[in-house]
Amino acid sequence: MASIAVLPPASAESDSVATVLSAVVVDGVVDTRRALVDATLDLDAGQSATNAEIEAAAQRLRDTKLFDSVVWTLDDETIGRSDGRARVLRVIVDERASVQPIVGLDRGRGQSRLVVGVRETHALGLGIELGLRVERLDGNSSVEAWMHHPRVLPTRIYVDLAAGYVHRSRLLFAKGGEVEAGFERQRRYAAAEVGVQVWRTLRVGATAATRFDHYTSDVLPEVARAVEVGAALTLGRLRAVGFNYHGATASLRGATPVVTDTLNHAEGELIGMLDLPLRINLAARLQAGVAAPTHPGDDYFLGGLDQLRTLGDGRFHGPTSWVANAEVRVPSLVLPWVALQHVAFVDAGRAAPSVNGWGVVDDVAGGIGLRVIAPKVGNLAVRLDVGWSVLDPGPPRISFGTGQFF
Repeated sequence: MASIAVLPPASAESDSVATVLSAVVVDGVVDTRRALVDATLDLDAGQSATNAEIEAAAQRLRDTKLFDSVVWTLDDETIGRSDGRARVLRVIVDERASVQPIVGLDRGRGQSRLVVGVRETHALGLGIELGLRVERLDGNSSVEAWMHHPRVLPTRIYVDLAAGYVHRSRLLFAKGGEVEAGFERQRRYAAAEVGVQVWRTLRVGATAATRFDHYTSDVLPEVARAVEVGAALTLGRLRAVGFNYHGATASLRGATPVVTDTLNHAEGELIGMLDLPLRINLAARLQAGVAAPTHPGDDYFLGGLDQLRTLGDGRFHGPTSWVANAEVRVPSLVLPWVALQHVAFVDAGRAAPSVNGWGVVDDVAGGIGLRVIAPKVGNLAVRLDVGWSVLDPGPPRISFGTGQFF
C-alpha cells in the first residue's frame, strides 16, 4: 500500500512558496535504477519547487507501484549555498518485492474461473513487468505471457507485448433466453503496442495484432485468421489512496484489418473513482464497443464474471455493446491488516446489432456486497455479491471472487 508522505511542518501559504533545492537525495533504492527514479521525480538540484510540486513528484514514484512507501522531507542542511535559502530534498523509499504471485478465483451463475500465475514487476531494475498466467474457465484452459515496459529511458516511449492461447466454449442465446447454437473456440494470438507518454496523463500508441482461431461449431467457419493494425489513446490517471482509488481514466482503442477473415472494431472505457471522507469510495465504469464481425464468434458477449454479475456467461451478444457499472463502497472496520467494506452496486448493459439499438437496456440489476481486504498484502480483496435483476426477475444471484469487481 502506498504511504502518504509525511510533510514537513508547513502552512497552506508555504505549499505555494517555492524552495530552491540544493540537492535531491534518494535513500532506500536497492534494485531500482537511479536513472528511473530521477526521470520519474523530474526534480534536479538548483531547481525551485513548491511543496505541492514535490508531493506530485513523490506521487509519481508511488504510481510506478515499485515501492511500498515513498516519503520526503526538506532538510535544513544546504549544499553549495551560503545564504541558507536552499534546502536538501530527501526522498525515502521502501522497495516492493518484485516477484508477485497471481491468484484469482471467481464463481457465479454456474460459471467458475481459477487463475494462477506469477509476475516480475521490476526486471533489470527498470520497472519492466514480465508475467505469465494460466486460467481454467469451465473446464477449458488458457495461458498468456506478457511484457510491459512503461518507459524506455531516456525517452518517454512505452512498449507492451503479449502472446497466448485462449480456449472458450460459448452458447448463443436468442433474446428470449432460448439456446440457438453454441461453439468452441481455440485462439492463438500475439499483440504489440508501442507509444509515447505525451504528458503525464496522456499517452498515445500504435498497435498490431495477429490471431488464428479454430472453431468447433455447425454455424461458424472452421478456421478464421486475422492480422490488424490500430491505435490506442489513454487519458487520465487513477491514484491509490489506501485500499481506495481516486481519479479518472478514459481509453479508446481501434483496429482495422490488413488481411481477410477479420473485422474493423473500436472499444472505449471510462472509469471514475472518488475517494471521500470516512474512506468512502464511489466508483463507476462505462465500456462500449462497435465492430463489423463476419460471424457471431466475433460478437461482444455480455454477462458472466466480469460485466453483468447477475447474468450467465454470454446471455446477450451482438456486434455492438455497452456496459455500465457503479458501486458505493463504505468501510465499517479498518485495521492495519484487515478491512471490511460494504458495497451497493448497479449493473446495466446492452448488446445490439447497431448503435441505434443502444437506447434499450437488455438488463438492469442491483445488489449489495461485502469485501474483506488485506491492506498489507497488496490490498488483496475477497468479494461476495448478491444481486437481483430488474428485467429478469427471480431468486437472488450470488457471485464471489478475489479482487474488486472493477
